[in-house]
Amino acid sequence: HSESPAYGLYTPLMNKYLNDLVVKIRKKHRGHLISRYEAIQNIKKIHKNGTVAIYGFASDQSPRIKSKTYWRPFLGVKVPVFLGAELLARELHFAIVFAEINRVKRGHYEAEFKVLTEKELNIK
Repeated sequence: HSESPAYGLYTPLMNKYLNDLVVKIRKKHRGHLISRYEAIQNIKKIHKNGTVAIYGFASDQSPRIKSKTYWRPFLGVKVPVFLGAELLARELHFAIVFAEINRVKRGHYEAEFKVLTEKELNIK
């Protein structure tokens, strides 16, 4: 449990009713959603206002291939990697924490948090 507000990035649903329902359910549990299309601007605004917050980035799809796409091996295959969280962490001097989530049984999960970096990333 944290006193800091928690924000999760999500892709808004095309169906306005279902989208509003998802947002309402998350707010009920003290979570806030930020559209992935407005994430950078909103996170910078929250940070500039002096609010210490937790941001959740989850990716289950591949990013679009661009000229500057970053590739990493995954299960023996090179795959493109999302860099949004890394770029924001560098610019705003955020710590990065990885959450390893395991299913215990149906509807029950455990999460182990691992600090990856506490300072600005110096990777070029």
